[in-house]
Amino acid sequence: MGEILLLAAGGALGAVSRYGLNNLTVKLLGDSFPYGTLIVNCLGCFVLGFLMQWGFSSDSHNTHLKLMLTAGFLGAFTTFSTFSYETLDCFKNGDYFNGFSNILANVLLGLLMVFIGAYLGSLLKQNSGT
Repeated sequence: MGEILLLAAGGALGAVSRYGLNNLTVKLLGDSFPYGTLIVNCLGCFVLGFLMQWGFSSDSHNTHLKLMLTAGFLGAFTTFSTFSYETLDCFKNGDYFNGFSNILANVLLGLLMVFIGAYLGSLLKQNSGT
């Protein structure tokens, strides 16, 4: 139960942080490009890479803090950081096929799912008359 609470606390902080950073970015840079998402994703990638290499190696004794910060905070802040770290890990291990496959699958399937969701949402909106 304690792990669930740590995960939830990290997730809440990550979601609020993403929301705040995105709003700040829109105020500073405008909304003509999704700068907020780009900044959040890049920052999340940096933080996950840093934490995994600096403080949360596989023999780390900080498992609760790791759970709260990586799966909780960064999981809510961005999922792109995990995707990027896992892809880099494939490349570091010489598994170029899976690394490039991961890039291709995440980008294409992500775009496809956004398209499908937007299409279904549009259909639902049209059918409800709003």
